[in-house]
Amino acid sequence: MKALIISADNFEDSELLVPYYRLKEEGIAVDVASMKAGSIKGKHGYEVEVTKALKDVDAGALYEDAEVVVDNNLISSRQPSDLPAFMREIMKKLRGKKT
Repeated sequence: MKALIISADNFEDSELLVPYYRLKEEGIAVDVASMKAGSIKGKHGYEVEVTKALKDVDAGALYEDAEVVVDNNLISSRQPSDLPAFMREIMKKLRGKKT
């Protein structure tokens, strides 16, 4: 199983790092996609390696303003306060539970 996190420079550190490390704890391979190669830097100075260019990702999607949106294997959220709901749905998916 693999996960993809899409981000850019000046990301809110917790929004990227909490899911990134939690997924890695579960043994999930995590790619980080951004507009440029190399690394991206968060608001608080954390740097994360970019493993995929956005141009190489095929992710046709519609935006929905909700704390968490589950669309088959795509799970997304909006902001740091959404992290509990976001991670709840990630863990359900990883454990094979229906949402």
